[in-house]
Amino acid sequence: MKQILGERAFEQIKRRLKPAPTKTKSAGASPNKRKAINPAEEALFVLLNDVFEPEHPVQREVCLCLDIGRKWRSDFVIESLKVTFEMDGWESHGKYLESFKNEREKSFEVFMHGYSTIRIYASEVLTRPGIVKDKLIRAKALLQEKKGGVR
Repeated sequence: MKQILGERAFEQIKRRLKPAPTKTKSAGASPNKRKAINPAEEALFVLLNDVFEPEHPVQREVCLCLDIGRKWRSDFVIESLKVTFEMDGWESHGKYLESFKNEREKSFEVFMHGYSTIRIYASEVLTRPGIVKDKLIRAKALLQEKKGGVR
């Protein structure tokens, strides 16, 4: 992965994956732990930044508050291209029927508000980052073409 991401990107991921120290609010309080960092999400974030930044800023864990009164959390969003990126894995997206249905409902509602959704498998990011980067480059070209009204 180091060869594909490059030395700088690889080091960024390694730094982010180091466990953060726990903090306490006051004496006797329970520790305030940070959310565990997902290596696949970190790798995808680096790839997205490499392909889309600085032209199209990448936001992570964005709450899309749509007019239907329901809030949806998206893993990554690029507002300038109206696209969301979802990191999919068996553990959180395919194991339970309710989770599966929720993801499909979210995709539909996001689409109805003008966003495209690109789904990327966690295992592919970790085992084949070069292929994922190529897919992102192709997606960027298509999204920019679509935004420009060429298609």
